[in-house]
Amino acid sequence: IFRTEERFPIDLNSLSVNGRVVQDPMETYLDTKATSSGAVKAGIKSPLHYALYNHPFPKKPKEHFELGSFTHKAFLEPSVFDKCIVEPEGSLGSNEGVDKLLDFWKKNYRACMRNEDIALYQKELADKGIDHSSFKGKKELYKLLVARSGFEVIEEGYDTIISILKRHYLTYGGGIIPRIMKGALSEVSFYGKDPETGLEVKIRPDAIQTEENIGVNAIISFKTTRAESVAK
Repeated sequence: IFRTEERFPIDLNSLSVNGRVVQDPMETYLDTKATSSGAVKAGIKSPLHYALYNHPFPKKPKEHFELGSFTHKAFLEPSVFDKCIVEPEGSLGSNEGVDKLLDFWKKNYRACMRNEDIALYQKELADKGIDHSSFKGKKELYKLLVARSGFEVIEEGYDTIISILKRHYLTYGGGIIPRIMKGALSEVSFYGKDPETGLEVKIRPDAIQTEENIGVNAIISFKTTRAESVAK
């Protein structure tokens, strides 16, 4: 399937034949008034499903780690596999707990994350009138370090699962996944008009590839499953 390891850039203009193909933010895609594949699937069930799909109930943001969302992100950007960290147990409700967590992040910041001087963050808090040595200030500094580290905080045990996922990502099928993904474009939206109904339509695959790179023109879609085997 792979004629060469060389990868040719994907020209989105050449794909814009019966519509537009663009790399745009997810927010732009969601805000574009057009019928998505998800809406069509909902409409097959019933008009009510279609109506609810287009006017969904607001969802509360989930603060805890989600393995499915993480693996989806890592599939498109494998460096994410190495951006996880297990915190020590510590409560933000106590001074002792905050000190423990803050010491952990200060140490790891200097060791493997960013070269920025933590004093810059302390100054940022001071500019807001927050004393970084106070209980509130230490909590705010902790939140800043976590938010800007680029790392995902995971529970103990998930690190083992993620290391297994990374190994399979790299070795499955003789390493076919990284080879398929090399040179692929993600965050690409397709906008057009359905010729039969005249409806404005849109679709946003996880990634796209071309035959110049992998032998076939391909839409790449990442799915999770609870099946125990490929056959199942």
